[in-house]
Amino acid sequence: MNFRTEAQLRQELADAWGQMLAEREGIARLRKDAERYNWLQRRTCGLRDNSGRQYFGFPSMFGLPPVGNVMMGSVGQHLDAAIDAQMVADGAVVLPNVEAKPDAKAAGRSGSA
Repeated sequence: MNFRTEAQLRQELADAWGQMLAEREGIARLRKDAERYNWLQRRTCGLRDNSGRQYFGFPSMFGLPPVGNVMMGSVGQHLDAAIDAQMVADGAVVLPNVEAKPDAKAAGRSGSA
């Protein structure tokens, strides 16, 4: 049998605790990045310049939506596809799209006030 001293066990516990805290911080950063991206995606619209080129942009400074979406389909899907294509062109690893699943804890909190 492999017995460890109390000091060794305490050190292992401290190391594991430190790793858990580091993972929590990483998850919090990823969550914030996801929130930023969702904010950006919801506010992006399809625009066209005077030469007919289509691009992504934001509504006017007055907060008015564009007259019409010049891109067919979901602007969010087009934005995702454009980002993924550029990431591939840049040599980044692009994971397949995954539909977001609601967080059970968050769903439970939103129902209680």
